[in-house]
Amino acid sequence: MSRFDRALGQAVARRLYSLAQGLIVPYKQKAELRGTGYQFVGCNATTIRLMAGRSHPVVLNIDEAVVSAKPLGAKGRTLELSGGDSASLGEQFAKLKSARPPGTYKERGVYKKYDLAFCKAGKKRKA
Repeated sequence: MSRFDRALGQAVARRLYSLAQGLIVPYKQKAELRGTGYQFVGCNATTIRLMAGRSHPVVLNIDEAVVSAKPLGAKGRTLELSGGDSASLGEQFAKLKSARPPGTYKERGVYKKYDLAFCKAGKKRKA
């Protein structure tokens, strides 16, 4: 048995262990929309609708691996995704983040909850 076969077997075993743990206690990720007028408009079993600084709501399809997506908070700026598979949950979060990626100069976009946002400084003024 080569090193590659042994490493591949360990990776598969770890993935199966992760799936089993996700069925017992689902994995959760919280997304937060930052910006004026940005909010999650609605969620159902297959889609997420969000207003993200565009003239129309952005509609994103959810994969079957994500069990639930529910908005939290009064203003509808926080969304919790939960599911049994951590890899597909991260993939869905990346799809959600691509709808409005975090800005570099202003704190606008989709962030992970409790994620630090580093903003660049603007243009320097000459004296």
